[in-house]
Amino acid sequence: MALKGSPILTIIALAISFLVIVPIGFLIFGMFWTTSPGLPGELTLEYAQEGFAIGEHATLLLNTGIFAGGSTILAIGIGVALALVLKRTDTPGRKFFDAVILVHFVFPSFLGDIAWTMLLSPRHGLLNYQLMRLFGLESAPFNIYTHEGMIWSQGIGLAALAYLLIHPAVANMDPVLEEAARISGASIKRSIGKVTLPILFPSILATALLLFMISLRSFETPTFIGQPGGIKVYMNAIYENIELVIPSRYGVASTQATVLLVLMLVVVVLYLQSTKRLSKYVSITGRGYKPRVIHLGRWKFATLAFAGGYIFLSTFMPFILLFFVSLVPFYATTRNMLENMTLANYTQVLLDELMISGAINSTLIAVSAAVVTTMAGAFLAYMAFRTRIRGKRVFEAIAILPMGYPGLVFGLALLWTFLTVFRPIFGTPWALVIAYMVIFLPLSMRSLSNTMMQVHTELEEAGATAGASWMKTMRLITLPLMKPAIINTFILILVYAYREVGTAVMLAGPGMYVVPVLILFWWRSGYLPVVAAATLIYGGLMVMTLLVARFLLTSRGKSA
Repeated sequence: MALKGSPILTIIALAISFLVIVPIGFLIFGMFWTTSPGLPGELTLEYAQEGFAIGEHATLLLNTGIFAGGSTILAIGIGVALALVLKRTDTPGRKFFDAVILVHFVFPSFLGDIAWTMLLSPRHGLLNYQLMRLFGLESAPFNIYTHEGMIWSQGIGLAALAYLLIHPAVANMDPVLEEAARISGASIKRSIGKVTLPILFPSILATALLLFMISLRSFETPTFIGQPGGIKVYMNAIYENIELVIPSRYGVASTQATVLLVLMLVVVVLYLQSTKRLSKYVSITGRGYKPRVIHLGRWKFATLAFAGGYIFLSTFMPFILLFFVSLVPFYATTRNMLENMTLANYTQVLLDELMISGAINSTLIAVSAAVVTTMAGAFLAYMAFRTRIRGKRVFEAIAILPMGYPGLVFGLALLWTFLTVFRPIFGTPWALVIAYMVIFLPLSMRSLSNTMMQVHTELEEAGATAGASWMKTMRLITLPLMKPAIINTFILILVYAYREVGTAVMLAGPGMYVVPVLILFWWRSGYLPVVAAATLIYGGLMVMTLLVARFLLTSRGKSA
């Protein structure tokens, strides 16, 4: 029996729905407006025609497809291999590798992009310089500013997420079919290819579509690596038309953003369809079993080398390189660069007023966004699964819709909205809090909906029968039962809000800087040692905030 709704609850859900849908209308409006957001102008088809130019879109679509598809294939290949190695074999150090991969996921995603440019830049890459000096080469053997370089950096970074999403399915597989294949004489390699991977295929497909979406909406790699190499995908083309061209071409950028949004929504539909089919491939039943660990013998040293190599390339190498660069007064590929090591870059960053205010802003905005988004997800989940309001599932669909909103695109949509209708909000922390709430709403809604469906309504119905309002019922019964899920959702959104760059670039204004925008500014100015120091400090700040939040939430949960 569903609980009766409330006008207050309906108003809150409608307000959230307004923030999800209306900005996209303003984005489409911007395609036909002659001036910048908020300025007087008139309707025109000029920018839409320019933005929809077949040649330009064909290039952007091809480059975006190559980048997103290549990154997804690389990430899935590494992620599946890591899951099989760390969850189904006796490879040494499995728990250590698993923990390091989780830590890697917490740090800002552009850490790897910056590190690879410092290593493989054709002009000042440290690895290129050493190889040229060692082998007497006249030109750099590697160039990070290519399609391959973008795919490498993005794929290596996304492989950690691929592993985190796939390894539960690998660890919980019923081994009976694999054992039958082995009894029939199949080798380990053949049983994995003919039995294990086909069983995992639905999970792999769903993860691949999710990674493809993440690559389509990626702002960092196209900006740090693609833009210097002249490789345009939708994200850096939109950024260029807004930030790097004088005068800014908001109409063309809005047209490109709308096309990317439509493409993203198509992929979202495919992803949702793939997740619905997962129930047809159930491999965890009521029958007890324990997945068999594969003993590799001497081959375990090869799998150890594979796992260790990935951890080094994705985590340790970027940290070591950035730490090394952060200690030099200037960045150069010379032998005597280490002779004048200094902490001046850290001092400059830590004493910089913009950095101090940016760190405070980043923390407050991330925490506020996590609180607001978790609450919004809880309200919409309650509307969809606990009330009798007609059309309530519409709110669930609206909450899923932002899965297709790239941060930069929705930031542009909110830019049009704020400067056209709600100008006082622009340039304030609330602009970013609202943007993050909408972008991460699907994550909050899905996480809390799954838990809410597992909690029976009988206690809530008893509270309603006793005369308690929906708010009191939710506060005293529903939320306490969902406390673990709420804590995990809050922490996950906190991490994502800290990592988001594209939205911050659009909506951060003078006096309201956040750390990712400052790092991007220093990088474009060529202050690489300062960029290295700021990135490490920012990553440390993320980890510290995460640990403090988790401690406070879990300790409060235990004392409650």
